[in-house]
Amino acid sequence: MMRRCGWSPLARRPSDDRCVFVLHPVYLALAIGAGSKPIAWMNDSGFWVITRMSGMTESQGLRYVTPMTALMGAAALGLLLIGVVYFPNPI
Repeated sequence: MMRRCGWSPLARRPSDDRCVFVLHPVYLALAIGAGSKPIAWMNDSGFWVITRMSGMTESQGLRYVTPMTALMGAAALGLLLIGVVYFPNPI
């Protein structure tokens, strides 16, 4: 059985009693999803859906959609870090 190393998502291995990083697979998947969000560019299908459905030109889409997705990615990363600290995986 692994024991916690304080409040962090680190845990102690029973064999050598070192602290190792243990992360729940759900948090890992959320981190990958949040990391894929911040940069919307013209080869992103979501960029074209947003710009075409709202009637924007390409330059307007880059001006408005890219900061919006960057804010979404930063907010997702912040919420993810809060979740990891306050709701760590059960060990």
